[in-house]
Amino acid sequence: MKRLNFVLFGLMVLGLTACGGGGGSNNDDDPAQTNLSGLSECVAPNAVQAVVCGTVLANDGVTPLVNAEVILDTSAKPAARGVADADKCLTDSAGDFVCLLPEGLSGSVDFKVVLNGFDEVTLTADVTAGEVTESGSQTLTGNSSERWVVVPGIFDGVQVLLAQLKGCTLTDGSGNPYTPLTSPDEARGSADCESKGLKVLDDNEVEAFLASSELLDSDSVFINCQANYSSANNNSLLQDFVDQGGHVYSSDRSDRWLTDAFPGNINFAGRATNRGITTATAETAGLASVIGDSVEVEFDLGAWTAIDSVENNVTTFLESDITSISSYSGAKPITVGWKENSNSGCVFYTSYHIEGANQGASQELAIKYLVQNISSVCQN
Repeated sequence: MKRLNFVLFGLMVLGLTACGGGGGSNNDDDPAQTNLSGLSECVAPNAVQAVVCGTVLANDGVTPLVNAEVILDTSAKPAARGVADADKCLTDSAGDFVCLLPEGLSGSVDFKVVLNGFDEVTLTADVTAGEVTESGSQTLTGNSSERWVVVPGIFDGVQVLLAQLKGCTLTDGSGNPYTPLTSPDEARGSADCESKGLKVLDDNEVEAFLASSELLDSDSVFINCQANYSSANNNSLLQDFVDQGGHVYSSDRSDRWLTDAFPGNINFAGRATNRGITTATAETAGLASVIGDSVEVEFDLGAWTAIDSVENNVTTFLESDITSISSYSGAKPITVGWKENSNSGCVFYTSYHIEGANQGASQELAIKYLVQNISSVCQN
C-alpha cells in the first residue's frame, strides 16, 4: 500500500491553534486521564502528572498534520488523549496534541514527533509534575522517499503549493528560481525539488510517464487543470494506480479523466460560465477545525466544470451556492472525494483552482490539508 499517493488533475487549494482541540478518547480505567480526555484547553488534571501540549505542522508552517505521534524518547510512553488510540499521544484534526506524562516526571524531557512520510523531529521540554508546558509548534518536513510527480496543464500550478510542503524551490521554466511574479502554471521543476521527491514533468514527458511503470512507482501524481487527455490507455493505468493505493485528484476541466476512468461517482452539471467569489461550507469536522465552518473560494476561470450531485459513497468536503457564478442554481459540492473500494486509494475532484486565490488563502490551506492528511480524511 502506498503511503501518500495522489493524481491531481488541476488543483487549487490560521494561525496556530490552541492545544487540545478536537476529538478525544475516554480512559475510564485511569482516573488521572478521565478529566483530560475531553478538554479543549491544556489543563493539568492532577498534582502528580505533567502535561505537554503543542501543534504539529507541515513544512509550510501553516498546514496541520493529523495523527502525528508524540513519543517519550525513553522506553516509556506518555499516556495521553489522542485522536485514534488511547495508548498514544496523537495530534488531532487541528494538528494539536495534549500529552499526559507518567506520574512524578519532571525536568528536561525529550520527545520524538513521528508521522509516516515525514522526517521525525526531537522536541525537548522542561516539565513539572502538576503543571502544563506549552511547547509551541513543531514542523515536520516530508521526506524525499515520498515521490510526488506533477503533470502540467493549461491552468493551475499545484506544484507551487507542493514545493512549499517539500521545502524546495522550483524554476520559472527558464532555469531561474520561481518567484510569485511568475504565473503558478508556468512553474517547473528543479534539481532542488527532485532531490526532495518532487518532480514536475515537461509537456513532452507526460504521455510516456502515464504509460510507464513510473506512474505506479510514484507515491503522488498531481495533474493540473486541462492536462492533455490523449490516450484511452490512461483509464486502465489510473485504475491500476488507485487499486494499488494511489490517490487521484482531479479539478475543473479535467472532469473527463474521472468520467472515463471512474464513472458513476460524480454527476457533472456541465460548464459554468462566470467567475467570482463564493462562500463555501466545510462539510467535514476535520476540515472545519482547520479553516472554520465557512471559507471564501475564488473561481478565477470563466468556464469551469460544476458538479450537480454525487453518489452516496462520495464525501463532500466543501459545498457552495454557485448561483451567482454559474448558470446553475443552489448549493453544490465543489470539493469531493471517495474510495473505489476499501483497499484502494482515493479519488478527488475540485471545481476551483490554486491560482484563483491569493497566496496563503484558506482555500489553499483546505487543499494542503487534504493532501497532507490523506490517511485520515480518506475513508471508505
